[in-house]
Amino acid sequence: MENLNKEDLAQLMGPEVMDDANITYPIIKIEDLEFCKLKIHYEADPDIVKEKITEAVGTLRKAKVPGFRPGKATDQAIRLRLRPQIDQYVARAMAVNAIDEIVFETDIKPIGMPKFSNVTAKGNKFSCDIELAKKPEFEVPNIKFDIPKPHMDTDEEALAEKSLLNLRVRVGDSEPYEENDAVEIGDQITFSFEAKIEDQPFDGSVVEGEMYAVGTDRWPGFDAKILGMKAGEVREFDLGFENGSLAGKTAKFSVNVHMGTKQKPHPIDDEFLSVMGVSSLEELMGKLRTIAKSSIARNEQGAIRQQVALKLMEANPFEIPKFMVDDEFKYISQTSPPGTEANVIVQQAERNVRLSLILDTVRDKEPDSVLSDAEAQTQLIQYIKNQGQDPSLLFQNKQASPQAIALLNSIKDEFTLQWVASQANLVE
Repeated sequence: MENLNKEDLAQLMGPEVMDDANITYPIIKIEDLEFCKLKIHYEADPDIVKEKITEAVGTLRKAKVPGFRPGKATDQAIRLRLRPQIDQYVARAMAVNAIDEIVFETDIKPIGMPKFSNVTAKGNKFSCDIELAKKPEFEVPNIKFDIPKPHMDTDEEALAEKSLLNLRVRVGDSEPYEENDAVEIGDQITFSFEAKIEDQPFDGSVVEGEMYAVGTDRWPGFDAKILGMKAGEVREFDLGFENGSLAGKTAKFSVNVHMGTKQKPHPIDDEFLSVMGVSSLEELMGKLRTIAKSSIARNEQGAIRQQVALKLMEANPFEIPKFMVDDEFKYISQTSPPGTEANVIVQQAERNVRLSLILDTVRDKEPDSVLSDAEAQTQLIQYIKNQGQDPSLLFQNKQASPQAIALLNSIKDEFTLQWVASQANLVE
């Protein structure tokens, strides 16, 4: 056969076919939107799109097709009559394929959920634009640290006795202050106060006749200043602020306690033991000692994890994507106490994002530090059930809600952090 040049082939096959013949797929064009956020244009290999269309036809074979008995429709009839369902299937499948190919063809490590736009599926062609967040590049150094062994209160008996007193107070009666009663943690008081900084009042610095639970610490260190006061007493003191908008300033307070109530411990009698669900004090103390032992071990592990987390963050001072901090800020704000300073939440958000990124990199390198999706979901479901709530509210139609995804990621991070902590060398 006579050799044909490109122009001759274009006349026989059509210019579009000739153009496709010279294209290497997939087509991936990347544009930086901001640090660690990309806009990616993706065009798929037509052969892969064709495979997905065939898959879609196969999955729809038992669907109801007008003019055919169930399961008897021809492929051509399915393609013609069920085109919207086929297009929907192909679009979903190709979106997943797009991310897989982008990860395979580049060094990008996606984080979060991609946003798709300009999705076009025509014949065997598929293209889309994707806004994708990527993980910043950094190297995690040695994760085996020397950690000072935490100095914990390990007196199980003392802790059990303290728990017993707390239980007695919880079920005891509330009684008004008597003449010699003084303010203690756990009391309910009615008080007034006035505070000034450089002779000027500030937001929340004037209170008249407010009921207050001692121990909630309106400002750090405030409750310690009023301990020991009696009804009718006025006390003046200075209080310095370390955080928030008042950081670095000192206020002069004048506090007047009007009245208060105390929770009197319930006597250890048959009524108390019945409320506790035990038959004897010995049985109750046995349970409290077991709880105390577990609490001591848990607190020690928590202190070790906290030290490890600080060392991981100090050793990895890489730039954090702003949009990730903004998202974490919104999440923390929803659960923070009213009045929490914005800069405090920002600092917490930055720490959370940095630590989560570091732990994700640890998982990439250390398989033993990985908790699978199924294991994390099992733990989350059990936790929700233990709280007396319905897990199905977070997992509807087998799809996890954004809140569930955040909780699952938190469980995975805790598992990885505990694994890193288990590698630490405790130094006396």
